[in-house]
Amino acid sequence: FIDVNGLHELNNRKGHIAGDDMLKKVSAACSSYFDEKGIYRMGGDEFLIICENQDDASAEMKMKNVSEEIGKEGYSVSYGIESRESDLVLAAMINAADRKMLKRKEEYYTVHGRRGQ
Repeated sequence: FIDVNGLHELNNRKGHIAGDDMLKKVSAACSSYFDEKGIYRMGGDEFLIICENQDDASAEMKMKNVSEEIGKEGYSVSYGIESRESDLVLAAMINAADRKMLKRKEEYYTVHGRRGQ
């Protein structure tokens, strides 16, 4: 589960075209490391990536690559990863990943403040 950091602030400072550009770059970075068929935009600045047969370490490495690629553009994301070998209830997995993402997002805003980007 991915949430883009600072989209609201960027939209307020530079306009929605800048925000749209940010979202396109995040989407492109995700597509570079994950199968496009598993990438979903959930809301304004949230994305969900569903991967089959991938453990936490592999997904973490790919997300670090996504984060670094986005960072080169001056953007950042918070993300949470949940993988399971059993009890594959999608809603429960999304909720677990979302909680992990929210913790990272909290840490991001503690360090960077609400101005974000």
